[in-house]
Amino acid sequence: MNPRTLLPHPKTLDFRRYQTPLQLDYSKPLLERESTLSTTTKPRRPQSKVWLVAASGLAIVALLAALSVWLLGGLTSGGNNQVKSLLTNSSSLNPQENTARLCETILCNEGWTTTGGDFLQFDSEGEAEQFATYLGDDGRRWKNVVLDMRDKDLTFEDKKMVIDTLYSKKDWS
Repeated sequence: MNPRTLLPHPKTLDFRRYQTPLQLDYSKPLLERESTLSTTTKPRRPQSKVWLVAASGLAIVALLAALSVWLLGGLTSGGNNQVKSLLTNSSSLNPQENTARLCETILCNEGWTTTGGDFLQFDSEGEAEQFATYLGDDGRRWKNVVLDMRDKDLTFEDKKMVIDTLYSKKDWS
Protein backbone atom coordinates (compact mmCIF):
# COMPACT_ATOMS: atom_id res chain seq x y z
CA MET A 1 0.00 0.00 0.00
CA ASN A 2 1.36 3.39 -0.96
CA PRO A 3 1.45 5.77 2.07
CA ARG A 4 1.18 8.79 -0.19
CA THR A 5 -2.34 7.85 -1.24
CA LEU A 6 -3.56 8.13 2.37
CA LEU A 7 -2.59 11.82 2.69
CA PRO A 8 -4.77 14.60 1.24
CA HIS A 9 -3.39 16.65 -1.57
CA PRO A 10 -1.39 19.64 -0.17
CA LYS A 11 -3.38 22.17 -2.21
CA THR A 12 -6.72 21.00 -0.74
CA LEU A 13 -5.52 20.89 2.87
CA ASP A 14 -6.47 24.00 4.86
CA PHE A 15 -4.00 24.30 7.75
CA ARG A 16 -5.89 27.21 9.27
CA ARG A 17 -8.67 24.81 10.08
CA TYR A 18 -6.40 22.72 12.29
CA GLN A 19 -4.21 25.32 13.94
CA THR A 20 -4.68 28.96 14.89
CA PRO A 21 -1.88 31.26 16.07
CA LEU A 22 -1.88 33.02 19.42
CA GLN A 23 -3.94 36.17 19.11
CA LEU A 24 -4.18 38.95 21.68
CA ASP A 25 -6.53 41.89 21.59
CA TYR A 26 -4.36 44.88 22.56
CA SER A 27 -7.19 47.41 22.35
CA LYS A 28 -8.60 46.26 25.75
CA PRO A 29 -7.02 46.65 29.19
CA LEU A 30 -4.72 43.84 30.26
CA LEU A 31 -7.22 42.08 32.59
CA GLU A 32 -9.99 42.06 30.00
CA ARG A 33 -7.87 40.53 27.24
CA GLU A 34 -8.75 37.10 26.03
CA SER A 35 -6.10 34.96 24.51
CA THR A 36 -6.62 32.02 22.26
CA LEU A 37 -3.85 29.50 22.33
CA SER A 38 -3.09 27.48 19.27
CA THR A 39 -4.37 23.96 19.48
CA THR A 40 -4.11 21.16 17.08
CA THR A 41 -7.49 19.52 16.82
CA LYS A 42 -9.21 17.59 14.18
CA PRO A 43 -12.75 18.55 13.31
CA ARG A 44 -15.40 16.17 14.63
CA ARG A 45 -16.64 13.75 12.04
CA PRO A 46 -20.37 13.97 11.34
CA GLN A 47 -20.75 10.23 12.04
CA SER A 48 -19.84 10.71 15.70
CA LYS A 49 -22.86 13.01 16.11
CA VAL A 50 -25.11 10.27 14.74
CA TRP A 51 -23.67 7.78 17.22
CA LEU A 52 -24.12 10.27 20.05
CA VAL A 53 -27.78 10.81 19.15
CA ALA A 54 -28.36 7.05 18.80
CA ALA A 55 -26.71 6.29 22.15
CA SER A 56 -28.74 9.03 23.86
CA GLY A 57 -31.95 7.66 22.38
CA LEU A 58 -31.08 4.14 23.49
CA ALA A 59 -30.31 5.36 27.01
CA ILE A 60 -33.67 7.15 27.19
CA VAL A 61 -35.53 4.04 26.02
CA ALA A 62 -33.71 1.88 28.60
CA LEU A 63 -34.52 4.40 31.34
CA LEU A 64 -38.20 4.47 30.38
CA ALA A 65 -38.32 0.64 30.32
CA ALA A 66 -36.75 0.42 33.77
CA LEU A 67 -39.16 3.03 35.09
CA SER A 68 -42.19 1.19 33.72
CA VAL A 69 -41.01 -2.12 35.23
CA TRP A 70 -40.53 -0.38 38.58
CA LEU A 71 -43.99 1.24 38.43
CA LEU A 72 -45.67 -2.04 37.50
CA GLY A 73 -44.20 -3.77 40.54
CA GLY A 74 -41.27 -5.71 39.17
CA LEU A 75 -40.85 -8.60 36.81
CA THR A 76 -42.83 -11.17 38.77
CA SER A 77 -45.82 -12.29 36.79
CA GLY A 78 -49.22 -12.14 38.38
CA GLY A 79 -48.18 -9.84 41.21
CA ASN A 80 -51.68 -9.26 42.61
CA ASN A 81 -52.90 -12.78 41.82
CA GLN A 82 -50.23 -14.52 43.87
CA VAL A 83 -52.63 -15.62 46.61
CA LYS A 84 -55.19 -16.74 44.05
CA SER A 85 -52.57 -18.87 42.30
CA LEU A 86 -51.64 -20.48 45.63
CA LEU A 87 -55.26 -21.41 46.31
CA THR A 88 -56.25 -22.69 42.86
CA ASN A 89 -55.54 -26.34 43.71
CA SER A 90 -57.01 -26.13 47.22
CA SER A 91 -60.73 -26.60 46.73
CA SER A 92 -60.89 -28.56 50.01
CA LEU A 93 -60.05 -25.32 51.86
CA ASN A 94 -63.04 -23.57 50.27
CA PRO A 95 -61.19 -20.31 49.35
CA GLN A 96 -63.28 -17.13 49.18
CA GLU A 97 -61.92 -13.77 48.05
CA ASN A 98 -62.53 -11.35 50.93
CA THR A 99 -60.18 -8.42 50.37
CA ALA A 100 -62.65 -5.73 51.43
CA ARG A 101 -63.16 -7.14 54.94
CA LEU A 102 -59.66 -8.50 55.60
CA CYS A 103 -57.70 -5.52 54.28
CA GLU A 104 -59.94 -2.93 55.92
CA THR A 105 -57.85 -2.68 59.10
CA ILE A 106 -54.69 -4.45 57.89
CA LEU A 107 -52.84 -2.71 55.07
CA CYS A 108 -52.78 -5.63 52.64
CA ASN A 109 -53.41 -5.83 48.90
CA GLU A 110 -55.41 -9.01 48.67
CA GLY A 111 -57.17 -11.24 51.19
CA TRP A 112 -58.69 -14.72 50.95
CA THR A 113 -60.61 -16.56 53.64
CA THR A 114 -60.35 -20.36 53.84
CA THR A 115 -61.44 -22.98 56.35
CA GLY A 116 -57.83 -23.19 57.54
CA GLY A 117 -57.07 -19.47 57.87
CA ASP A 118 -56.81 -16.15 56.06
CA PHE A 119 -54.25 -15.62 53.29
CA LEU A 120 -53.08 -12.00 53.06
CA GLN A 121 -50.81 -10.49 50.43
CA PHE A 122 -48.74 -7.39 51.28
CA ASP A 123 -46.82 -4.85 49.18
CA SER A 124 -43.45 -6.02 50.43
CA GLU A 125 -41.84 -8.92 52.24
CA GLY A 126 -40.95 -6.55 55.08
CA GLU A 127 -44.59 -5.68 55.75
CA ALA A 128 -45.53 -9.36 55.57
CA GLU A 129 -42.75 -10.31 57.98
CA GLN A 130 -43.84 -7.62 60.42
CA PHE A 131 -47.46 -8.82 60.42
CA ALA A 132 -46.41 -12.49 60.71
CA THR A 133 -44.28 -11.54 63.73
CA TYR A 134 -47.33 -9.98 65.37
CA LEU A 135 -49.26 -13.23 64.79
CA GLY A 136 -46.56 -15.37 66.39
CA ASP A 137 -47.39 -19.10 66.31
CA ASP A 138 -50.74 -18.37 64.66
CA GLY A 139 -49.09 -17.01 61.51
CA ARG A 140 -46.78 -18.18 58.75
CA ARG A 141 -45.14 -16.15 55.98
CA TRP A 142 -43.88 -17.00 52.52
CA LYS A 143 -42.42 -14.06 50.58
CA ASN A 144 -45.09 -11.34 50.81
CA VAL A 145 -48.00 -13.68 51.70
CA VAL A 146 -49.06 -14.30 55.31
CA LEU A 147 -51.26 -17.12 56.58
CA ASP A 148 -53.30 -15.95 59.57
CA MET A 149 -54.62 -18.92 61.60
CA ARG A 150 -56.00 -16.96 64.58
CA ASP A 151 -59.38 -18.07 65.85
CA LYS A 152 -59.11 -21.38 63.97
CA ASP A 153 -59.31 -24.65 65.86
CA LEU A 154 -57.25 -26.86 63.54
CA THR A 155 -56.10 -30.43 63.93
CA PHE A 156 -52.50 -31.28 63.13
CA GLU A 157 -53.52 -32.60 59.68
CA ASP A 158 -55.62 -29.49 58.91
CA LYS A 159 -52.78 -27.21 60.00
CA LYS A 160 -50.30 -29.21 57.88
CA MET A 161 -52.59 -28.98 54.82
CA VAL A 162 -53.07 -25.21 55.06
CA ILE A 163 -49.34 -24.58 55.67
CA ASP A 164 -48.47 -26.87 52.73
CA THR A 165 -50.84 -24.77 50.61
CA LEU A 166 -48.97 -21.60 51.61
CA TYR A 167 -45.61 -23.15 50.70
CA SER A 168 -46.85 -25.03 47.61
CA LYS A 169 -44.73 -22.89 45.24
CA LYS A 170 -41.60 -23.00 47.43
CA ASP A 171 -38.67 -25.11 46.29
CA TRP A 172 -37.43 -26.95 49.38
CA SER A 173 -34.28 -28.30 47.75
